Amino acid sequence: MGVTVYSLVISVLFFNLALVAAFIMRRSSFLARHTVSFLLLMVLLGIIRLLTPIDFDKAFVVRSYQVVPRMEAFLKQPVMGTLSLGSLLVGIWMIGTTVIITVDAVREFRFIHKSRNYPPSDRRDLLDLAAEQGCDFGLLISSSISRPYVAGLFRPVIYLPDIELPEAQWRTVFRHEVQHIRSHDEWKKLFFAAVQALFWWNPLAQISCKEIDTLIELQCDAKVTAGMSEEEVDTYLETLKALMERTRDRCLAITAAAMVWNEKQMETRFKALGNAGATEKKRPPIAVYVLLTLTFLSSYTVLVQPAYAPQEEELTSYHNGHFTVDRTQEIKEAESIQIVREEDEYVMYVNGKYHGVLDEDIFSDPENSNPIFNSSITGGD
Repeated sequence: MGVTVYSLVISVLFFNLALVAAFIMRRSSFLARHTVSFLLLMVLLGIIRLLTPIDFDKAFVVRSYQVVPRMEAFLKQPVMGTLSLGSLLVGIWMIGTTVIITVDAVREFRFIHKSRNYPPSDRRDLLDLAAEQGCDFGLLISSSISRPYVAGLFRPVIYLPDIELPEAQWRTVFRHEVQHIRSHDEWKKLFFAAVQALFWWNPLAQISCKEIDTLIELQCDAKVTAGMSEEEVDTYLETLKALMERTRDRCLAITAAAMVWNEKQMETRFKALGNAGATEKKRPPIAVYVLLTLTFLSSYTVLVQPAYAPQEEELTSYHNGHFTVDRTQEIKEAESIQIVREEDEYVMYVNGKYHGVLDEDIFSDPENSNPIFNSSITGGD
């Protein structure tokens, strides 16, 4: 068991597949009938797969004869002295990630500094209502705030606009924002912002953050409205619509969890809340969860590696004489060793290059620790 470049590629691939699946299902009629928990679980498993790029010893290895070798050759070609194209791209990748993290951090600190200078409003009615709702978190009410939101990773604060709403709607606001804090949604948003920064070159990663924002809000809506009557759900919807009409389009902190966002996201939430009623949504069947889990586990059992078929001139040149392969440092540190059986001979390829014909004694030598693959290699692209 270990980590290789190939296992990293597979983990990124499955992570992207999870994002694509969640993206498609959210835009289907899935949320009209089921809760959002399944989609969040799908994304969570994709993240776990991304963070565990492990090669298992008994994984099924798919030999790629065309695509992977050509990609390797392309990335290994020199661009400046000993600097390869692959190394150059990795350097650009790391620089891009550093720049994005720096920009996000500056934006976060600017927001924190600005929020500390908001002029507070003495709204005793809201302070009393917050106490009545059991809200023991920090609370700031100001005319400079455009919409209700929560910010702060270690000391979360609820920010409220100094506007007039019916008491029932203010209760809805408090329930929504407190649910964000209890669900630790600020930390979720921070994690996905880090994923977005790491994979800034991947369009799916950029889309995923918007998807996660929507899924987080859908989950918060579902938890707040769970067990509500139809009348209470209607009040919840009216609150969202009223706040959206008053909200000015203002940028918030990366980790801020706001009650209302852009029109596109709100349309999805209105549809999810209004379609069939929030209290009638059901979890998918157990079999669907089992299938998702099996798909996740099976992703560890497949590994794609390059395979290099021997060239005709190489086989004929060494066909008449056996050649004993020395156990050099090159072999011990090799990333890829292939043994190809050709009639009665075994030809070794180290890192994709011809190394010689194996002496049959190497198979019975108890001191030999070289990995020996299947005597015949088939399949692949």
